[in-house]
Amino acid sequence: MPTVPPRRHATGAPKARRAPLAAVPGTIERSDRHAQNLWRKTRTVAMKTYGDDALARRLAFSALKGEYERRGNRWVRRDLEPRLPARPAAPVSVRARIAPKARTTSRPRVSAPKKARPARLGR
Repeated sequence: MPTVPPRRHATGAPKARRAPLAAVPGTIERSDRHAQNLWRKTRTVAMKTYGDDALARRLAFSALKGEYERRGNRWVRRDLEPRLPARPAAPVSVRARIAPKARTTSRPRVSAPKKARPARLGR
């Protein structure tokens, strides 16, 4: 049986291996492939950068929490738009205070001419 050579990049360097499946938490194994790849790649880069496995795992989970939320025993992609609660209608008394007052005439408002101040005496 012929041996299969390891896969290599176009540069000729061997491809980096993925983190072993035992290192991936079960909640991520049960999630979709994108979540798994995001966690693995973030953890790999953090391991190369910082060299600490505990820190790398925390950073990987932090990156995952940006796009996913945990539901039960797996990670599910978040909605792009946040869900806002429905705003109840304001009572009539509040609406009357909020609504702008209607003008009775269509002509523009003209302010009264300012009166001249009397000169101060004694100074």
